[in-house]
Amino acid sequence: MARSSNLRIGTRGSPLALAQAEQVKTQLTEAFPDLAAVLE
Repeated sequence: MARSSNLRIGTRGSPLALAQAEQVKTQLTEAFPDLAAVLE
């Protein structure tokens, strides 16, 4: 039975920082489908 993992990604509020964090989140969730990542 697979266990899901939670990951919080901290970021600043600037448009560039948010775009970069979103890209990292996308890449991580594609590589690790059981990962639940959220931006904060």
